[in-house]
Amino acid sequence: MKTIKCFFVCVLILNQFIFADSNRYAEKRLIVARTEKYLFVHRHDWSESTIKKRRKMFFGDQNPFSRKNDYSWIECVDVDSNRVLFTKPVPALTYLYVSPDSRFIIGLSNIKFLNPVQMVVFNSSGDMLFNTQITSQEVKMTMEEFFTFKTKHSETVKRLSSLKRLYENNEHVYINFSMIKGIRQKTWLYLFNWISRSHLSKNFSESVTNFIDWYKEPDPEIQLKYENEKLTVVSLLDPAGERFEIKIK
Repeated sequence: MKTIKCFFVCVLILNQFIFADSNRYAEKRLIVARTEKYLFVHRHDWSESTIKKRRKMFFGDQNPFSRKNDYSWIECVDVDSNRVLFTKPVPALTYLYVSPDSRFIIGLSNIKFLNPVQMVVFNSSGDMLFNTQITSQEVKMTMEEFFTFKTKHSETVKRLSSLKRLYENNEHVYINFSMIKGIRQKTWLYLFNWISRSHLSKNFSESVTNFIDWYKEPDPEIQLKYENEKLTVVSLLDPAGERFEIKIK
């Protein structure tokens, strides 16, 4: 009965921005972005031939940046010399953006099937500066409510923190607990009391299995903000054309 109760709670709360899939995502894709200095090439293979490896990653450490990932990568090529500068394993991406000065490459993804990360930021040397998962719903708590939750569920909070799933501002704490293993049913039911739309945008939506619709296609019109020449914010358009910001930590 407890499992049934949890299922109905989820459906009643989430049905406004979750939609069904007809088939699971299984594409092979090539994406290219170019500047005067660099050519960036991304390939991913989400076909049946790689599904065992992807399942092992997704239901294991959820780390698509491991060397074990030979089914999705990004490559940087020097345009003048045609020399490969770096090749890095990455999640399945669907959009690439290169800053005008060629210092940063940003990859976005609307794929969520066996794909735990929807945004990555690299510099031109191949160093990963940031990555995050995007979801259409999350938990929203006041500081006092979060303190109570932390007291009652300290181990869960430690796990959420280690996975970078906690976001704070002056008034609230936002918790992304999507696709996390090991959360007890009692904790899930507790968290659903504070379920809310994403603090990034109310216009995100997602399918049950395959996709998360979170940026405007075909061009999210990315803008970058800096502090002392350090990249601090990525600004882009949501599916409704409203601008939102993601802080780079």
